[in-house]
Amino acid sequence: MRLHTPLRDGVGVTVLDGIRNEFKNADVRYALGCTICDDDTSGIAEAEKLAEESDLVILALGGSSSRFAGAEFDTNGAAIVGTKLQMDCGEGVDTSDVRLPGAQNELANAVFESGKPVVTVLISGRPHAIPEIAEKSDAVLWSFYPGPWGGTAIAEVLSGAADPCGCLPVSVPRTTGQLPVYYNARASYDMMRYRDLENTPLYPFGFGLHYTTFKTTVKDGTPEISIATLENGKAHTVTCEVENTGSTAGHATVQLYIQGVSGTIVRRVRELKAFEKVYLQPGEKKTVELKLDCDALSIWNRKMQFAPEESKVELYVEESGSKVWNGELKITK
Repeated sequence: MRLHTPLRDGVGVTVLDGIRNEFKNADVRYALGCTICDDDTSGIAEAEKLAEESDLVILALGGSSSRFAGAEFDTNGAAIVGTKLQMDCGEGVDTSDVRLPGAQNELANAVFESGKPVVTVLISGRPHAIPEIAEKSDAVLWSFYPGPWGGTAIAEVLSGAADPCGCLPVSVPRTTGQLPVYYNARASYDMMRYRDLENTPLYPFGFGLHYTTFKTTVKDGTPEISIATLENGKAHTVTCEVENTGSTAGHATVQLYIQGVSGTIVRRVRELKAFEKVYLQPGEKKTVELKLDCDALSIWNRKMQFAPEESKVELYVEESGSKVWNGELKITK
């Protein structure tokens, strides 16, 4: 049984409080603009006026699965959809449109009309389609549900006290009609192509930016490994040297993907098999070893056995969503 309980008074930090605590010497002002799911636009004019009077706008948008915003629930814990909800996600709540709910797009457009720099902070439980917002924002910070102290974490990233090091665990679509959007479709499935839309997500799985830059040099080992070697507990190792080439300390997230190009079973177009997050000071170098063991290279065969088979796979190394190297590995008898 799961219990859903609100935070006690005084526990947790909102985004507004986090920003005020982090930017103590700034004149931080606030306007609601609109709620999460309502179509009421009466507060947008105040937000637009405040944006025009400001040097910088931090625009908080997104969704919620909060169960303490006036929702009613059935005996099984699912939200009763017929009630007025400030939820767009969670048990008993779904949506046919992945654009931002309510009047949030109208709020965003009004803020952009101010002509001031805008940093958009997304707090949500699902990927939203935000192509216009991404294009017009000077920066986008996608925090999903950041937790009780997320306000502090968000403010520290915005101020530069912390380097953003997260990588997207999902692919972000450009529009609802583009769905499904995911990084690991089967190679036999030709992803939907549209005359009026790019055939790529707005932001791909594994994507993430930093306040610094990294250089990743790959030193792959012998491009061949036998099934017997894998079954004896050995692994193929891809060795990477990662250097922080910027002026700020930060985390590099090195990711290793495979793509099967031969064999008896059609594999996915990409499969994330290993990753390593490493913290580097400016100018510092570290070695990262990404291993492909028996489980990583196995597949369910025609006999419904999960095992490696004689085949060839392409290897790809990416750093926070940017491809830096590719190679090939043969799995032999």
